[in-house]
Amino acid sequence: MLKHVIVLPNGKECSVGVYARAWKALKALPPETCSKGFGHHPERVDYILREMRYALHARINRHIPSFGVGRKWTYDYQLHLLRDSRRLRDIANRIRVYQFESAEVCARFSHLLANHDD
Repeated sequence: MLKHVIVLPNGKECSVGVYARAWKALKALPPETCSKGFGHHPERVDYILREMRYALHARINRHIPSFGVGRKWTYDYQLHLLRDSRRLRDIANRIRVYQFESAEVCARFSHLLANHDD
């Protein structure tokens, strides 16, 4: 019979039921508590829960047909968006059109752009 298991970062396998019970037990602990059995060394509970949540969302998203496909998944596109987001964070500086690297950001935030040269 096929049994679904989850492989932890330390290489151990656990069933989905054990994984769910561990999630509930970890949620009841204070975030700064260290727990062993998830990784190779004891980890903080908040870190373990964050990693478990990330893995769950990654597993769900892998079933979306367009996940990981297309130009927006390229490294360059993601890098351009990161740079543009850093520029947008500091609104105190004047933003000019030519400072944006991606067309989507330029179109979306055109109302924040400075129209004059200084």
